[in-house]
Amino acid sequence: MGGRINRILLTKKFSFLAISAFMIFSLVSITSFQAAQVSASPDPATYYVKTPGFGSMSGNSWENAMGTIENAISQALVGDNIIVGDGTYAENLNINKENLTIRSENGADVTIIDAGGVNVGVMIVASGVTFGGFTVENDNHGIVLNSNNNALENNRVENSKRNGILLDHSNNNIIDNCIAENNNYGITLNSSDNNRISNNIMNIITHARTTATAST
Repeated sequence: MGGRINRILLTKKFSFLAISAFMIFSLVSITSFQAAQVSASPDPATYYVKTPGFGSMSGNSWENAMGTIENAISQALVGDNIIVGDGTYAENLNINKENLTIRSENGADVTIIDAGGVNVGVMIVASGVTFGGFTVENDNHGIVLNSNNNALENNRVENSKRNGILLDHSNNNIIDNCIAENNNYGITLNSSDNNRISNNIMNIITHARTTATAST
C-alpha cells in the first residue's frame, strides 16, 4: 500500500514538473518570437549631391557627392536624408520613397531644378516627404503632390505653363513659405482635403486659384 502511495505521489510530482517545464518553455518561446519580430530601424542615411558630382560616387560625404538628385533618390531607403549643394540641376524628379527628406544646403536662390520643358518638374507620389529649399522651373506643372502627409517648405516655383504647385487627391500636407511666380496658375488643389497652406506668395501669374473640389 505504501509503495502504491509513493508511486501516485511520484507520478503527480513528475506531471507537475512536466507541466511547469512546458509552461516555462512556452513562455521562453513566445518571448523569443516577440523579440525576433521587433527589430530597431537602422539609422537614416544622409546622401550628398552637388554639381559637378559623379554618379559613381557613394554620396556619403561632400567629397563623394553624387551628381544628380534623382540618383540619390534611387539609392536612398525609406526615411533617409538628401542634402543638395548649390547649382543648377537639369533634371526632373520622381520621389517615390516614403519619409524622405530632401533639402538644399543654402536655399532656393542658389539651388535650381531646371526641368527642361517636361510635364512635371517634381512629382511626389510617396507619403511623408519633406521637400524644401529649391527653385523648380521650366515645366508644365512645377511640383505635383499625389500622396499624403508631405511638407513643401521654402520653395520657389516659376515659369510653369500650367500649375506652380498642384495637389491632386492629396491630403494632410503642409505648404509653407513657398513662392509661385510667372506660372499660369499658382497653387491648385484638386480633390484634396485638410491641407495647411500658409505664408505663400504668388506673383506675376495669370490666375491664382483653388479648384471647387478642394479644401484647406
